[in-house]
Amino acid sequence: MGARVSVLGVAMCAVFSLGACTPGSGPTSAPSAAASVTSTPTSPAAPASTSATPTGSPTTATATTIPPTTAPVSAPASTSRIMPRSRPHAVTTVSASPGRGSGEVAVNWGAVSDADGYKILRSTSANGLFKQTGKLNVITGVTSAAAGVVSIWSYQHSYVPAKKMSGRDTSKSFEYVETIGSGKRCFKVVAFNTAGDSAASKVVCASPP
Repeated sequence: MGARVSVLGVAMCAVFSLGACTPGSGPTSAPSAAASVTSTPTSPAAPASTSATPTGSPTTATATTIPPTTAPVSAPASTSRIMPRSRPHAVTTVSASPGRGSGEVAVNWGAVSDADGYKILRSTSANGLFKQTGKLNVITGVTSAAAGVVSIWSYQHSYVPAKKMSGRDTSKSFEYVETIGSGKRCFKVVAFNTAGDSAASKVVCASPP
């Protein structure tokens, strides 16, 4: 009977792996309730992160859109050109008559809008040689006159006798008076500007009163 108990004790030691067993004797102590036949596996450690943890505050990259560089577009060349000034139109309104004084004749003419001044030409006949006897500039007031010219004037300015000019003369008509004594005189008027002279007006003739 004692031999069977000893064999049973050895078998229990082998099955439960409890403490040291002495042959021929039973287990030194009863198995603990907490003892387990199988060992509890240890939870595996968390795998090490393969990415480094950034230190400090994360830096936010700001994307800046750079517009493409384009060559400046040149403004198109102006197609407008400053046209050269044209010669003035011819004087179309002109007349000659006896003057108010003894031996005088008068020439009257209408203004031309694009004229800077006028030239008065005189001859002893309608088909004769005309020579300049008076010239006036309606912008500057500069005037030249031959001997015998009594007056050259407009409603805004007196050229002969000369007076100080106070701005462009925009009068609509002008008068030229010359003392010729006796006989007949013929005249024509030419407008001028910086581009040149106009065609001459028609010829007009008159005798003193």
